[in-house]
Amino acid sequence: MNSRIKLIMFIIILVLSAGGIRFFIDQQASFRKNVEDRLMDIAHLKAAQIVIWREYRMAEGVTLMNRTDLIEAVGDYFRKQTPKNKKNILRILTPVKERYQFADIIVASPDKQIYFGIDSLEKPHNRFYERMNETFDTHTPLWFDLHIEHTNPFPHFSLITPLFLQDSPSIPLGALVMVIDAKQHLFPLIQTWPEKSRTAETLLVRREGENVLFLNELRHRKGTALKLKLPLDRTELPAAMAVSGKYGVVRGKDYRGIDVVAAVMPIPDSAWFIVAKMDADEAFKDWRFRSIMIVVLITGAFVFILGIGFAVNQRNNKLYFKALYFSEAALRESVEKYAVTLRAVGDAVISTDDRGYIEFVNPVAETLTGWSHAEASGKPLTKIFHIINEDTRKHAPDPVRKIIKDGRSIGLANHTLLIDRQGREIPIADSGAPIKDDMGRVTGVVLVFRDQTVERRTERITALRFQLMEYASEHSLDELIQKLLGELAALTGSPAGFYLLNQQGDRLIRKCIWFGGSDWMSEPAPVETWEPWLVCLHDKTTVIENDILEPLPDGRNISGKVMAPVLRDNIVTAVAGLFNKPEGYSNADGEMVSEIADLTWEIISQKKTEETLRINEEALKKAQRLSHVGNWIWDIMENSVTWSDEMFRIFGYDKNDFKGDLNKIIETAIHPDDRGKVMQSNQTVIQDKNAVPLEYRVIRPDGTIRTVWAEAGELICDKTGNPIRLTGIVQDITQRKNDEMRIQNALDEKEVLIRELYHRTKNNMQIISSMLRLKSRVMPDENLRTMVADIENKIQSMALVHKKLYESQNLDSLDLKSYLKDLVTLIGKSYIHRLSNIGLEFEGEQVVVSIDTATPLGIVINELMTNAIKHAFPEGRKGRIWIKLAKTAGEETITIDINDNGIGFPKGFNIEKNSNLGLDTVIDLVRNQLAGEIKCRSSKGVHWRIVIKNSDESGDSHQ
Repeated sequence: MNSRIKLIMFIIILVLSAGGIRFFIDQQASFRKNVEDRLMDIAHLKAAQIVIWREYRMAEGVTLMNRTDLIEAVGDYFRKQTPKNKKNILRILTPVKERYQFADIIVASPDKQIYFGIDSLEKPHNRFYERMNETFDTHTPLWFDLHIEHTNPFPHFSLITPLFLQDSPSIPLGALVMVIDAKQHLFPLIQTWPEKSRTAETLLVRREGENVLFLNELRHRKGTALKLKLPLDRTELPAAMAVSGKYGVVRGKDYRGIDVVAAVMPIPDSAWFIVAKMDADEAFKDWRFRSIMIVVLITGAFVFILGIGFAVNQRNNKLYFKALYFSEAALRESVEKYAVTLRAVGDAVISTDDRGYIEFVNPVAETLTGWSHAEASGKPLTKIFHIINEDTRKHAPDPVRKIIKDGRSIGLANHTLLIDRQGREIPIADSGAPIKDDMGRVTGVVLVFRDQTVERRTERITALRFQLMEYASEHSLDELIQKLLGELAALTGSPAGFYLLNQQGDRLIRKCIWFGGSDWMSEPAPVETWEPWLVCLHDKTTVIENDILEPLPDGRNISGKVMAPVLRDNIVTAVAGLFNKPEGYSNADGEMVSEIADLTWEIISQKKTEETLRINEEALKKAQRLSHVGNWIWDIMENSVTWSDEMFRIFGYDKNDFKGDLNKIIETAIHPDDRGKVMQSNQTVIQDKNAVPLEYRVIRPDGTIRTVWAEAGELICDKTGNPIRLTGIVQDITQRKNDEMRIQNALDEKEVLIRELYHRTKNNMQIISSMLRLKSRVMPDENLRTMVADIENKIQSMALVHKKLYESQNLDSLDLKSYLKDLVTLIGKSYIHRLSNIGLEFEGEQVVVSIDTATPLGIVINELMTNAIKHAFPEGRKGRIWIKLAKTAGEETITIDINDNGIGFPKGFNIEKNSNLGLDTVIDLVRNQLAGEIKCRSSKGVHWRIVIKNSDESGDSHQ
């Protein structure tokens, strides 16, 4: 072996050794970080789930605290503890207990006396009375932490909800104690683990004196909930570290004495701490195998190199050609493998050469574009991949040209439409990336996109439902139906439509509209006036018919139609239909009409009920004005009364048995709770000669209770001025009182529904954000992880809007200052690893804006702040970012300044010409959606100014 080959072998072995050691260290650090990151993400997810669960229970307590029928029933019971009054409370609370699966609901008085529970009577814990005083002082439900009582020998905790008198909100009436079984509700949430593991578990702990108390059942030791305590001086215990203030990933020994790795953190707004742990042996099992394989591979490489060195002189040429053969075979196999993979993926894939000519089209792309691989190969991408902007209808820029020019990945603009070979418009999304050779030269482009039709339809349907809910609050039923038909027509391109209400035998065509013209049936008409609708009612399925010719009542014709029934309990309650779409109706049109009609039925139904109640109330008022009202004459000297015939009907008395004794009437006919004010009113007439109107309740002989309104007429006095006779009328107002209560309950339920929608939307967005964070940890591509992180930040900014609306008294608008302050804090937490050298500052004035302003504004500020954090302070440069919110004196406009003292934009940078996708989105949102102005200057940093009109018109419509 000559010296040259020896030198080459020595250099190769030296490089391989150094590279192998470095690779081993990097792999070990990467594996450990991945384990720690996944444990932290699971701990965050569990903490978020517990917080959300506690908020749901707290919302249930707030709902009960505001129920007027419950407050009235409890008040009646505390005034008179009769079985009937207790039964009224149980009638209200039993469905609540069953619906929310409470272990028990206990009724307590303001003096802390426990009266009764639905299933059992719990002897109070010593600190129960302290929490009860706190809930009366704060006027909000409060938690009584996990504990075990002898009457409830299972881990549970209680939600103490105060009740206050309706006419004196500061005076406590009593309290409800909702007992919640932790084994049924909380422990299953904690004990689940998102991945298969033989040792992993989640612990919920709290500090108790100088010990750490384990609150939930443990995986490896039974019967430990609220029983297992370990001293805090066991510093190797992760649970002890958690309650001592540790945060993040720790290593130690668990309650079994086993080495574990764990993520520890506090649960917000509680005394609890979460510990997500796994045995170290299991956590690093894969690394041990991988480290052995790395050593084996490096050793094998050494042996292989030595073997080549010894044989290179004798077989140099033979090995060269043999290696070349195997290399080409491996290349062919690799190419075939990746080709099979690209054909099998669920997204559409198109690849081109460096000139933009197509080389590969997978089956999904063939379906979406209408071009087969054979037909598309060798053709320019612009001929096959024809895309336009959905809003402007202008041709979108050629993505291949931009990728080749910039040499980096790009994402398609929002609202991009693909025009397929048959001219169909398909909404798409995703990105393109360059294909580079070993020298870094761009040799081609790969485009990956997917059909967003279903996603876009779901988004439109969800937005439409919320829009109709808001619209229904200020418009009539006919206007609401017309609005729904108009939206359906716009989505499908139909010129006409109808809506049929078929509820409880009301077989009437409610609204039939020819859009762009007048109604052809403006008044409700019998269903039988047009026979085709009967088919949909009978078959209970969506009907699509094209190429037909059917006459309408006004002489026009139907050339195609789609009709979708709304089913409730297998009964058709409504039918929505569209007709005369020029190109005919597809199955997708039928699915959209059916889905929207079904999702919006509750809104239509509730509006119909509200209008029915309103019509009944108006009819009742008219009937009361026209009906006979009972009149009476009170002989004050004799203390007797004379009644008209109508009075006997109101009081339910037999005219023949009536004696006219006023004292007896008050004693037998007036409700016991109202006798005092009736007698006081009579005394006022005698003493002050002043008769006032009076409302009280009447108990008829058959036991029924009626509410009446009594109003005095003429007071007759003797010569000395003493009253001797009084006349007046009595009106039965029972029905009106009941209607008022039903309407109020309907309004209360509507507010609860809107608040619940905001709350659920916020919770769902938080869960989506957590899932995105988990998924991004295993993504191999840094660009994809960055993209997912940006999406997560935008979701968090939108979720924050819904959180603020849920917490606000006004459900239509929110405090922009509070929202932006929380948003800045949220962004800071998301980039905490970058903010060690960057300061964030916020100042602002109080401004109230609508959700339509807050949501896009949050996205804009999120994008500008994120850009500043990422790009304004490279290489650890120190600086600060400050945001200022201001308004004009007349509150007509709002100004937001986002400034930094970073490196600024490059010289010659123009936001109109050189902006990227993020800045394009910012400019589009400010100018088009917020109808505002945005300006930028780069001097000692970047300074943005956004000016928008303050369009909040929500008022106090929901307060």
